[in-house]
Amino acid sequence: MESDFRPLSSMNVIFKYADDTNLLVPETADISLSDEFKAIQDWATVNALIINMNKTKELLFHRPHPRKFDLAPVSIHRRY
Repeated sequence: MESDFRPLSSMNVIFKYADDTNLLVPETADISLSDEFKAIQDWATVNALIINMNKTKELLFHRPHPRKFDLAPVSIHRRY
């Protein structure tokens, strides 16, 4: 089944599974997260769907700065 539910930018990705949707927007995207989300809200309104804002979350992923990233050594204890 073909859907008209697509991101505004080809750099952004929408993953859909059943009633769960994930939107990935890279830092270098040409369309902002807020613009993409507004388009999703507009699409939902046109299609008589409701976005549950209580279940809507924004997660920010970033790589740690190499000079500020410090892993403490891990000691391994084995029990015999």
